[in-house]
Amino acid sequence: MFFILAAIVGYSLFVVPALQEAKLLRGEMDAKEQFYDDQRLAIERIKAWLSQFEENAQLQEAMNSILPVGDSRQSLLVAQVSGLAALNGLVLDNLSMRVGPIEPPSFEIPLAAGMGKVTLEFSAAGSYEALKNFLSALETNIRIMDVASLDAEAIAGQNLFRLDFAVDVYYQAKSTQ
Repeated sequence: MFFILAAIVGYSLFVVPALQEAKLLRGEMDAKEQFYDDQRLAIERIKAWLSQFEENAQLQEAMNSILPVGDSRQSLLVAQVSGLAALNGLVLDNLSMRVGPIEPPSFEIPLAAGMGKVTLEFSAAGSYEALKNFLSALETNIRIMDVASLDAEAIAGQNLFRLDFAVDVYYQAKSTQ
């Protein structure tokens, strides 16, 4: 009986407190694991959000290349068309520019205030092949350009042609947001 009493006293003095301490430590460890899992999940969500933001920034950058914001880059339009003409062996003449009104977007576009249009009117002279290549370059240019009108005539006594162009180039209106 003494051994049973000694075992009960020993169990209650040494084993029960050790089990309670182990239970507390296990609870703290579970709480820390939960905290670390929550933190890891938050970090993964932030990384995913940053990745989406970077993709949107790349999309916006591409969009700004296709449809730049504002018409303040008019000199770049002249340089771009002049460069395409020179690259294709054409001579430009009588280049003029007309800025049209801002049109509101026809459907809901986030952060878009509308679209503007700059009309470039010019004449180009060169061979048939050079004019054809120039039109192809306008068509495949990163900027959105529409050839609104085109009048052609042969230059007498030469194997050259003269084309009168009206080209519409579009841009995004500056957002008021």
